[in-house]
Amino acid sequence: MNNDKKGLFITDDGQNLTFTFILVSSLFFVWAVCNGMIDVMDKHFQEELHLSKSQSAWVQFAHYLGYFLMSMPAGWLATKLGYKRGIIAGLLLVAMGGFWFIPATSINAMVHTGGVSPNMAFVAFLAGVCVIATGLTFLETIANPYTTVLGTKRYAATRINLAQSCNGVGWIFGPIIGSVYFYSKNEAGQSTGSQNLYIPYVAVAAAAIGIAVIFYFANVPDIKAPDDYRLDDAAPDGLEDVVEPVFQRQGRVPRREPGADEANGQLHGERMQPRGAYDIGRQVELYGLLRHRVGAAAIVALVVGRYARHWLSSAHGPRGRPGLDPRTAAPF
Repeated sequence: MNNDKKGLFITDDGQNLTFTFILVSSLFFVWAVCNGMIDVMDKHFQEELHLSKSQSAWVQFAHYLGYFLMSMPAGWLATKLGYKRGIIAGLLLVAMGGFWFIPATSINAMVHTGGVSPNMAFVAFLAGVCVIATGLTFLETIANPYTTVLGTKRYAATRINLAQSCNGVGWIFGPIIGSVYFYSKNEAGQSTGSQNLYIPYVAVAAAAIGIAVIFYFANVPDIKAPDDYRLDDAAPDGLEDVVEPVFQRQGRVPRREPGADEANGQLHGERMQPRGAYDIGRQVELYGLLRHRVGAAAIVALVVGRYARHWLSSAHGPRGRPGLDPRTAAPF
């Protein structure tokens, strides 16, 4: 088969992996939603538990502590488990952390009766945030490079750009979903955010289990990309995976560090705003998100721009080699 005739999701052996690519792209949406809810939760704890901004920063700390704790194990386990089982393991970790918010909400309810301290309730929520982040680390470690091998190598960069466009969509819905539940009020105008905080995370957990079941039965081939640069030959015996794990070699696309962009955006978004300017709770009242239409337009522009970049990279690549060269194209 002529390589130039192959489609975006057709492998060298003729497999059509379009459905597999759609499944993997859904992971990008899932972790963007989870990351998008973090800042909303941060502000919620400031108001409900009367925490300062420095104290509420423990939300981000717990989130990225999960990335830190699982970063090295995720790469090693992904190499041992393969794509399919590694993704399922990550989804199950996300589900475990999401369901933990049910008992965490019960612990928080005990604060009003004096059964536990606010700090104890806060720690219970942080534990769930951390566990979810460990699962997201698994997903990001595997999904980013896996998109590059779900078809011909020629379109590796195009596929990862297209998949990561789902991040922009997730970042739109994440804060909206979190705000609706974290800042809900009853008919008397009293906040019910503490009682409803678990709902979006349980929904994420249920979705993660559903996606894991689909992955279990779906065709998710463990594709091995050739070691074009012969790095394994140069590595000491037994250290091949340490020098460059197989999941970073796939397609030769530079790896985006899991959580790096989210950490930068969240910490700056919350810490650098003047007091009262970053009030998510008031934004959502009466569809108050429209007040920040410039920010929303920027996110939409990000999504549109990525899809446009996908089209341009596939249709107007260098002469004789359509599409961006995956060895030099930045994925994010």
